[in-house]
Amino acid sequence: MKVQNYQKIDRLPIGLQGKIGRNIMDEAKMQRLLSGTVEIEEKLDGKTIGTSFLPKYVIYAEYLKYRHSVKYDKLPAWIIGFDMLDLNTGRLLEREEKTRLFRNIGLPCVPLLFKGRIKSQQELTAFLERKSVFSTTEKIEGIVIKNYDAQLFGKIVSYEFITGIEKHWTKQQIILNQLRQKLVVPSLAMSTELWTQA
Repeated sequence: MKVQNYQKIDRLPIGLQGKIGRNIMDEAKMQRLLSGTVEIEEKLDGKTIGTSFLPKYVIYAEYLKYRHSVKYDKLPAWIIGFDMLDLNTGRLLEREEKTRLFRNIGLPCVPLLFKGRIKSQQELTAFLERKSVFSTTEKIEGIVIKNYDAQLFGKIVSYEFITGIEKHWTKQQIILNQLRQKLVVPSLAMSTELWTQA
């Protein structure tokens, strides 16, 4: 089962993380991204997967069973949804609609950190000091900034996270993240059987 890959999201040209590596957003595009109401979600440190849902949607999610760099010790499930693509329109569904559909199928949604207008770059970088919603000890990997009206999306990744990776997680000892408690969770949120890499 092959699904349409999730779009590449550029890093914003802010701070040290915006000066290294590839896929850095240009200033003009960043201004368009931040020109209206945005939603800021926690960027999760896992593997991007996707699955078809009904004839017209693709669900995108993060598979978090295996620890990459961030230690998650209170996950609600191994799979956390973060976006849903409407194949008829080519648009990603807004937060309220995707959350409702995720809830109907028992799939947790990525944490929302902020909704509103951003007034400064300092507002954005301040989010990097937050602890992950799914960890009792560790800061977030980064944030994803979403302007659904303009269908523009960008991210900021912690500089410490970028420079702290010495080996890919698959080349190290495999360590499992932890669920916050033993729950009866629908299989869509726990097993990758219905999912494919996206």
